[in-house]
Amino acid sequence: MINFSLHFVLISLFFLSTNELTEVFIVPHSHNDPGWLNTLEEYYKSNVSEILTNTMNDLIANPKHKFIYVENVFFQYWWKEQNEEMKSNVIKLIEKNQFEFVHGGYVMNDEAIVNYDMIINQMTIGHQWIKENIGDFAIPKIAFHVDPFGSSNMSPYLFSQMCFDAFVIDRIPWETKKKFMKTQHMEFIWKGSSNWGQETQMLTHVCPQSLYSSPIPFNWEHHSPLNEEITDENLVKSVDMITYSWKKKNSWFLHNYVLYLFGGDFEFQDPEKEFRNMDKLVEYINSNIVDYGVLVHYSTLSEYFERINKNKRISYPVIQDDDFLPYCFRGSYWWTGFFTSWPVLKGMIQSANANLFSTEISNILYNPKINGNSSLIRNILPLRNAVAIGSHHDAITGTSTPDVNQNQYIRDLLSGEKSAQNAFLSSLSQSFLKWKSPQPTLSLNQSKMELLLSQNKSVPILLFNALGWTLSNQILSFNLSLTHLDIEILGPDSKPVRSVYDKQIQKVSFVSTLPPLGFTTHFIRKRQRESQIQISTKITRMINYPAQANTQNYIISNKYYSLSFSGKTGFLNSIESKITNKILDVENNIFHYSSNRSGAYIFHPLQQAEPFSAKVHSVTYVSTDLYEEIHQQFASNIIQIWRIFKTDNRDLGNVIELEHKLGPNLQEGQEIVTRFESSINSEGILYHTNNNLEIRKRIYRNTSISENYYPFSSSAWIQDSNQRLTFITDSPHGIASLKSGNFEIMIARSTLQDDECGLNMSLSDSTYFSSKIWIIFDSIQNSEKSRHLSWFLLNNPIKIAYAITPNIDPKFWIILYSTRLSSLCVDLPKNVHLLSLMENEYSSSQGILRFHHLYEKDNHQELSQSVNISLSQIFSCPTSRFHPKNFQETTLSLLTTPEKCLEKRMNWDQKRNPKINQNKNEEKINQNKNEEKINQNKNEEKINQDHEVDLIELKPMQIRTFIFEY
Repeated sequence: MINFSLHFVLISLFFLSTNELTEVFIVPHSHNDPGWLNTLEEYYKSNVSEILTNTMNDLIANPKHKFIYVENVFFQYWWKEQNEEMKSNVIKLIEKNQFEFVHGGYVMNDEAIVNYDMIINQMTIGHQWIKENIGDFAIPKIAFHVDPFGSSNMSPYLFSQMCFDAFVIDRIPWETKKKFMKTQHMEFIWKGSSNWGQETQMLTHVCPQSLYSSPIPFNWEHHSPLNEEITDENLVKSVDMITYSWKKKNSWFLHNYVLYLFGGDFEFQDPEKEFRNMDKLVEYINSNIVDYGVLVHYSTLSEYFERINKNKRISYPVIQDDDFLPYCFRGSYWWTGFFTSWPVLKGMIQSANANLFSTEISNILYNPKINGNSSLIRNILPLRNAVAIGSHHDAITGTSTPDVNQNQYIRDLLSGEKSAQNAFLSSLSQSFLKWKSPQPTLSLNQSKMELLLSQNKSVPILLFNALGWTLSNQILSFNLSLTHLDIEILGPDSKPVRSVYDKQIQKVSFVSTLPPLGFTTHFIRKRQRESQIQISTKITRMINYPAQANTQNYIISNKYYSLSFSGKTGFLNSIESKITNKILDVENNIFHYSSNRSGAYIFHPLQQAEPFSAKVHSVTYVSTDLYEEIHQQFASNIIQIWRIFKTDNRDLGNVIELEHKLGPNLQEGQEIVTRFESSINSEGILYHTNNNLEIRKRIYRNTSISENYYPFSSSAWIQDSNQRLTFITDSPHGIASLKSGNFEIMIARSTLQDDECGLNMSLSDSTYFSSKIWIIFDSIQNSEKSRHLSWFLLNNPIKIAYAITPNIDPKFWIILYSTRLSSLCVDLPKNVHLLSLMENEYSSSQGILRFHHLYEKDNHQELSQSVNISLSQIFSCPTSRFHPKNFQETTLSLLTTPEKCLEKRMNWDQKRNPKINQNKNEEKINQNKNEEKINQNKNEEKINQDHEVDLIELKPMQIRTFIFEY
């Protein structure tokens, strides 16, 4: 390396003063997927352990070398294997700014189909590990998402609340990237949220190269004859080539600083080779600054952003309310297939996340501390980690190999759920004990319950509600194979409740009301003759085969809807809303696209979708006192079930459930959709929520089918001036509205070939799976009021456990044990969700609490208003055993206080008339600034000098995080 002489310094100062010197920040990095072509364990043993060990040793030996690292899950593996000397050296490298954690999440999560709670949780796992094991000085400052397939506007909204200064992304549509390069908009201020202003905006840097890897011929670990070692013979040619590329990149930005990512996927196994070659280029360039007009040095990401932040002459353009979904890398090959790929894995991740949510809450509410320590958190951590890895951009996306899906993701989810089940049962068993009552044995094992029932014993059923609202008149179901028995369900008062036992499908359904953040108890037993039975054994089941000639329509109805199905085809043909007295003409059928260059990532159909058949093969009509159903069988492995519930609870009665049962062995090369063709005049506009947060409006583009597909992980709808047709999902899918009034959901896909995006195999998924869609047809205001709670009801099902011991009569049980208990004194407001209530892994006496205001500004007359909550009042119930105290507000991933975060975050100047501000004007920007100042003052008024909090205000779409003692 060169000696920085006075002559060198003077030349540099001259160039800097004339704005002619290009300063290049070389940032060495290695992106390590925790599962893709190989499992996490395989990658760690064969690649990552060597990357981290060899690179750290190189940094120790070479003080001018630097390195950044993202994937915390791998670093945790590596850290456990290191001795104290290496750990001490790593800490020194961080202090000397040679090594830097960037992003710091457990993984680099997907941005298209992962919901916000999973993003927050996996980021918190990573950030807390760094804080507790390394120290506050190592906390990441820069968010780094270079590999997710498209970028959501909710990412800057969430990451800004984790106190990041800037955001680095890469995979945005190629045409958009080319436009940004031409207009020097490769760095911009991203205001992702339409509900918040400056405090949730982020300076965003788009990687200028086609991908985040070192380009050929400077990718020396990549085995290619084009990647030549730097020698005396090719040195000048190589310098000419790389400085030319840097200056070209520099022309795409508003300043003379170039961020050059040096590395790529699983690179730096041989850091000596990488640095040896790059050192030669760096030394030669810096020895010839006058000739090249370039100053180059190794850097961390923070150094680059600190440098450009000091240049106050730069005003950055603004992007408001926009995102970069879907993603396209080349031509018309849009990466919209992964929205649906491997649906069984997507469903398992979503289900495991719901189970984790319930288990975390039951643990903190009911698990007693022994000598101040919790014995159950270790049982929960495997599921926390498995769900966190499930959010990885090659996991929930279905873009890993089948071997990785099965032998890593699914294996770890099942193992984590088994461990968490033990924690759930142990904590719940403490919840209903009265003084000196014997502790019951709880089980989730259906066979144990059935054994007792077959012995003519009653079995208590405990139902746990982890939501912050009372759930009235819910219709709950579980399987029961004892078809030779007549059974009844008793309520918490030991009196019979409405129930149905459908022996043909071995399913018991019954009605229950559950308190908020609490449990209720029912009992199942053989039907007693002397009981005043409130159950109906009447089940009507008819199987029909739609005829060619017109026959009578099939009708299912409840208090809120009437659904009509054609007697000729078996297809849905209308929905009548009894609330609005409107009838929607709508036909539903199964269609399929033929695959052409589609793969796990890309959806690229040959032509328009074709109907699976001209009519349904068979229609089964089912009617009970609790629900009515239409079963449509299109083939032996393709079944749709329409279901409506007979309940006075509007939240449940006003939804139509559409269940899909597909597989195994679906035909290869087909991508299957369920399509609705309705009379709604939607004018080619589709609405959906990004990451289950803010609403995105999508206008049909007359380009390709795949470009009009969007991620569907929570809710979506089409509407006209006075009615809305809403869809809510229990697992991610791709959706599109290709015509006015049309809405289609891709539910399964299989391809004949690879899409050349790295997986090197076709998408062949022959597994059986089921999924559910809830549908609401109502006015716009009613639909907006319903869709949030409907999503939580569908995706956070009531957890059911059975008390195996003691075996006593229900009348004695209700004397010995509590049969109903809530840990909230009052329901939370309908617009507030209890997002997190969990034990801190690193402090068993400390809990984590998050509230989320569910509604956006101006979306609902009543529920879009701010709301106040008194923390001491809602948790002060004398009957509850949970009494949190000393609430202190913190940032989203628990790193610091909101006030300190606002103080230390970098400020970025924005252009007064932003060129790429697509939706909002300057007046709106200034309005947001004023609102932020008012909001900040209000928040500061509510925080005491010791930061203890009680009365909190939640504004539309606001998430507030607290730590507390208990």
